[in-house]
Amino acid sequence: MILDWEIKKLNFLTLREKNRLLKLGLKTIKDVVYYFPHRYEDFSKILPISHLFDEQKATIQAWLTKITTKTNPKGTIFLIEGTFEDQSGKIKAVWYNQPFLYQTLKKGSFYSVAGKLVQKNGEIFFSNPNFEIILPQNSLPCIHTGRLVPIYPETKGIKSKWIRKTMFNFLNQIKEKLEEFLPSFLLEKENFLPFPEAVWQMHFPDSLLKNKEARRRFEFEEIFLLQLKVFKAKIKLKQRKAFPIPIQLEKIKNFINKLPFELTKAQKKAIWEILKDMEKNHPMNRLLQGDVGSGKTMVALICALNVVFSGYQVAMIAPTEILAKQHYENFKKFLRDFNLKILILTSNQKEHLKDVTEGNFDIVIGTHALFQNKFNFKKLAFVIFDEQHRFGVEQRQSFFLKNEISPHFLSMSATPIPRTLALTIYGDLDFSTLNEMPKGRKKIQTLIFQQKDLKKMYKMIEEEIKNGGKVFFVCPRIEMKEKGKLFPDLRAVKEEVKKLKKIFPEMKIKMIYGKMKNEEKEKIISDFEKGEIDILVATNVIEEGIDIANATLIVIQNAERFGLSQLYQLRGRVGRGEKEGKCFLITHLPTEKSVKRMEALLNAKNAFELAMKDLEIRGPGDFLSKRQTGNPNFKLASLTNLELIKKSEKSVKTILKKDPSLSSFPLLKKMVGHVKIIHLE
Repeated sequence: MILDWEIKKLNFLTLREKNRLLKLGLKTIKDVVYYFPHRYEDFSKILPISHLFDEQKATIQAWLTKITTKTNPKGTIFLIEGTFEDQSGKIKAVWYNQPFLYQTLKKGSFYSVAGKLVQKNGEIFFSNPNFEIILPQNSLPCIHTGRLVPIYPETKGIKSKWIRKTMFNFLNQIKEKLEEFLPSFLLEKENFLPFPEAVWQMHFPDSLLKNKEARRRFEFEEIFLLQLKVFKAKIKLKQRKAFPIPIQLEKIKNFINKLPFELTKAQKKAIWEILKDMEKNHPMNRLLQGDVGSGKTMVALICALNVVFSGYQVAMIAPTEILAKQHYENFKKFLRDFNLKILILTSNQKEHLKDVTEGNFDIVIGTHALFQNKFNFKKLAFVIFDEQHRFGVEQRQSFFLKNEISPHFLSMSATPIPRTLALTIYGDLDFSTLNEMPKGRKKIQTLIFQQKDLKKMYKMIEEEIKNGGKVFFVCPRIEMKEKGKLFPDLRAVKEEVKKLKKIFPEMKIKMIYGKMKNEEKEKIISDFEKGEIDILVATNVIEEGIDIANATLIVIQNAERFGLSQLYQLRGRVGRGEKEGKCFLITHLPTEKSVKRMEALLNAKNAFELAMKDLEIRGPGDFLSKRQTGNPNFKLASLTNLELIKKSEKSVKTILKKDPSLSSFPLLKKMVGHVKIIHLE
């Protein structure tokens, strides 16, 4: 497939061109073809000079009759002025700080000149226009003028004009070799432009209408290829075998009835969905999503108990040792009446590997240590991932691929997945949703502060602590200076501790961050829980899973630096006890985008509405866990376009029903192979 050819092996490119394309991150023909312009300048109007007027974008074709320069006191050219004439009149063009143009522009030559007209001192002229010479024998179309001119994303030392010229020559070299990979029935049904023509109309469109048609094809294609990959994976997974787990209904009912609280309807529904799924002899692959504090862990615990009742093992994986320990304590507490062997296995506890392999433990809770290939579970039937977006897919898949019989798979997330995202990136997962909160959970009061309001905020913090509350103070960095870089506009944990100790000399203030030793982190969290610390200054290491009942207030510095989902998670760390929680957001750069984000957090009726807003504001790459490598970086398609996603899904299901392996569509199969997404790879 020509799209796979490497740039460095192409004979029609010079070494300089290859190096520059590689600098842009373009390694294959596919990379270049899909390096679409991010906008277009409309220079398609070719007008006589006499028809030009102020503030207009236009192209003229005229003779360069005069060229003059202006120099500064040092004798350096800082301005070049050219006079262009056609049969209807004359006009000046001015270029600033481009002295090399004096050698480039040829008096007496015929030029196509395009740009914006400006007016100064009653005179109209072109300011820094594009231009290209028109030779009598030259039948090639103009690239930089007289058309919709593509403007490309630039990088240091590589301008859009160079990319445009190189792209024009590049596409002319390969356009005859480009092959269509979408099925013909789909092209006809949706009236899509064929691939070669769509590529050309994206880069050098004949008209806005043609560009719109090309864009429609590529928007569909992005979603379509991704969904094909996702749904193929779902089919493949269903072909694997799993242990069918019978529902021990009376035992489970008995356990639920003895709980010191009542489960919500949403929890009961989710438990039933999961248990019914695990009755099947192929692996469950389900995502349990719910707001912070909606009771996901209890749902997982009850389903784990059902698996153990049937004589199988359960593994639960958390992203941090603090969170793993918290789950371990919860499982021990709620399952104390059963004679179960529960183990916590972290990176520092490898002595139990033999016991796990021999099946001497019913439930094993741990971190990445559970991914080690040095051991296998004897009868692993159920794997739970908490905060599933924090794990690479190779890690998750290791459980599926280790044995002939795969475990059932449940991932949990407090980051709600918008419906459109669920239909694409997470289309291989079945969903269970906790959309109601347990009784007694109060709404968290959220306030936004700017620098001028900080005195008032510190007074409120003092009052909170006097009334028995405890405070989290979150900063985006550990230190102002890290790895030789200075971050003067970002608040840092170490500096914040010094500052707060001066403001609150009577308070007990400590800090916690990811690079600290686990024993030290655990002690600090324990002291905070016991009430021995008033203010705990932290990085977002506390974002997930920290459950401390007496934490009533969280202050987030540089709130504009965090995504909505992160802010939502952080806010969920307070108000988990009897007292109402408060969240103070301090914004240092109140840009339009950050203001929108803050407003969304304040106004969202629920987590799902917030997640959709987050997706709209930041795009899928940022939404999916801080731009992890491999996350889909959509160039054109919008993951908020439900109509497009549903249309694509319908086409995907039609194709996979006819041909699940895509063997009848070899080029399409190759294109699907190019799709990279952490959730699947």
